[in-house]
Amino acid sequence: YMGLEEVKRSQQQQSDRNQDLENVRRSLEADLRKEYEKEMEERLFVVTEQYAADIESTKTHAQSLQDKINNLQKSTTPRQPTANVQRIEKERDSEKQLRVQVERKVETLMDQLNDYKKEISRYKDNERNLKIRLEQQSLESDNLKSL
Repeated sequence: YMGLEEVKRSQQQQSDRNQDLENVRRSLEADLRKEYEKEMEERLFVVTEQYAADIESTKTHAQSLQDKINNLQKSTTPRQPTANVQRIEKERDSEKQLRVQVERKVETLMDQLNDYKKEISRYKDNERNLKIRLEQQSLESDNLKSL
């Protein structure tokens, strides 16, 4: 009879240890998930802020170039058409180069954003797989306890 009590007590202790380990694992998993999501949000925020700053900078620069072009066109006199035309063309070339640079930067930022989305998707897939494994382990544990 004492042997049965000891077995029951040992099983209960093992069950308590298993439950403690499970609680620790869940807590660590939740902390890790929160930390990862926070990091992804911060990265996305930084990329978005940089993108917005680049757009504003480009708008300001483009407006400045347009103002210069307008001023050059207004100040053109018949005696110096060649110099003014060359300046206007140089400004337009500069504006085109800036547009190309901004388009490249936008493409890079969009690629980064897509990479972050893929990384988040992989994380969610891993989380789903972990939950499935946890359920399987729980079922196995329940089956072992019932024996």
